Amino acid sequence: MSTEEDKGVHGRAEEFLQIFKKGAEFTQELMKENERLRFRILELEESPRECNRDEEAGKEIRKLQKRIKELEAEKEEILGCIKKVEAENQDFATRYVEIEHENNNLANLYIASYQLHSTLDSREVLQIIIEIIINLIGGEEFALLLLDEKANELRLSQPKG
Repeated sequence: MSTEEDKGVHGRAEEFLQIFKKGAEFTQELMKENERLRFRILELEESPRECNRDEEAGKEIRKLQKRIKELEAEKEEILGCIKKVEAENQDFATRYVEIEHENNNLANLYIASYQLHSTLDSREVLQIIIEIIINLIGGEEFALLLLDEKANELRLSQPKG
């Protein structure tokens, strides 16, 4: 993965994180406003003498209740968006780890290929093959058979070390 693409992925991840933080801050503000309005409704309901139970108090209560419902709906919408962004962030993080693993594997294969092509000595090539089997494939026990073309027989090659 090129550094430009890597920066692009990190940039998108940062952008999602910023959106998430803004959503969380807005949700907190909504919750504070919701609590303030609930408290105001309780005050209005508990003090009917102050409001004299007139039409304006009823209108104010209905207006505040409507506002609370709007804020709660907006809060739910924002929470849904936050969950969606979190899922996308998790997906990006998973994909990033997979890509890093794949890049590591490709780098290891490149190094192995370079080592194999760096020598013409059969003993060095054999030692490099043994190292590849041990390090890249992870083989603990294995055998390499070499064909002696003159005698037309297979010969067992023992790994050293």
